[in-house]
Amino acid sequence: MTEPPQTEEDFEHIAKMLPQPHIYDFIQRATPISELKIYRIPSQSRKRRNIINKLPNRFIMIGDSYCRFDPLYGQGMTVAAMEAELLRKELGRLSTGETMDTVIKSYWIKLPKLTNDPWDMALIEAYRHPGITGTRPIGIGLKQWLTQKIYKASAHDSSVYLRLAQVMNLTRPSSIFFLPSLLRKLFR
Repeated sequence: MTEPPQTEEDFEHIAKMLPQPHIYDFIQRATPISELKIYRIPSQSRKRRNIINKLPNRFIMIGDSYCRFDPLYGQGMTVAAMEAELLRKELGRLSTGETMDTVIKSYWIKLPKLTNDPWDMALIEAYRHPGITGTRPIGIGLKQWLTQKIYKASAHDSSVYLRLAQVMNLTRPSSIFFLPSLLRKLFR
């Protein structure tokens, strides 16, 4: 099925086909708290670094205006809050004598680095679906393979699961998986 379910019957039909019958059983006993709702976003997007030179002087972007995520991944609000915190820190430099132009330039330099991990995570998962169009980034297959290793290891190793949860909740960088102690657990 390429389209989301349009009715409760469609939803239940999909649930009944799942390999875990307990999900369908639960849905049968549950009471809906609202009518079925469908969301759609046209695409995920992140502005490229070269946009800075095309913007009006002292213009900034934050939240979805710079980097829009599919709400399915639950990253948009967290990333927007992280961007707001970055902007607050950069504006705080005004009190030390920095100029507004210097502060804004520094914000634009740090913004892509701040969004790299969540953006990569979103692309890795989005491009698992063959119906997603667009040029696949170089190395996406390798990243998907490594992510699959992380998921499998997290199912039986609580320390891998903890790191995965931290990375997914954006409290630790994804580079944590390249520590020798974690790499050994992924490739057992």
